[in-house]
Amino acid sequence: MAADKFAIDFYLTKSCNKSCHYCTAWTTEMRNLTVDMEFISPILEWLSPYTVNINLLGGEPGLVKNLDEVINEIKKYPNLTPVVLSNSLIRKFYPHILEDPD
Repeated sequence: MAADKFAIDFYLTKSCNKSCHYCTAWTTEMRNLTVDMEFISPILEWLSPYTVNINLLGGEPGLVKNLDEVINEIKKYPNLTPVVLSNSLIRKFYPHILEDPD
């Protein structure tokens, strides 16, 4: 029997560079663009025994200034997989994320 795989959504910011009528991101104002690693690290450690996709959402996660740091923290744990839901802004600011084989 395969192990259960879970998914958890982390909303990193509500800011977005677009204003799509169907989206829940409610502001184009650029705020809350840095993830508090002292907050998120213990959560990731607590989740680490489980097999979990960590879905990084927004707004637009490509606007987050320390997105690399967040992804690297997730990757410290073999059972956790970072997944980024973007409007393709990460292609501009974080193209290496798209080329990452892990």
